[in-house]
Amino acid sequence: MGTRGTPWVIVAIVTLLGLLLRCLAARGGLWLDEAWSAIFAHDSATPAGVLLHINHDNNHHLNTLWLQWVGADAPPLLQRALSIVSGTATIPVAALIAARRAPRPRSLRRWPSPCRPSC
Repeated sequence: MGTRGTPWVIVAIVTLLGLLLRCLAARGGLWLDEAWSAIFAHDSATPAGVLLHINHDNNHHLNTLWLQWVGADAPPLLQRALSIVSGTATIPVAALIAARRAPRPRSLRRWPSPCRPSC
């Protein structure tokens, strides 16, 4: 692998680190807003109820549908899985956007060995 693949290896490492940190932070009981969403998901009998009958600013439709699907008795890590996966996926997406928007600054083109004798 040449230097062209190096930034994507770094993105992969940062993505895995982000996943690890999210999993570590997701341990423990649900926070108030998460518990509230779980109650909304439980009280809505159908997915249509999530979309049409919950009129509250804490109702994030996809998350509430996920909570309804996994169930109220699911472990908190599973209840947070959609958020963990979505949050982790933003890391490579942000890297892709950044890579397309602008080339790397000249100082970063030499990375990971910026202190070569040719500097």
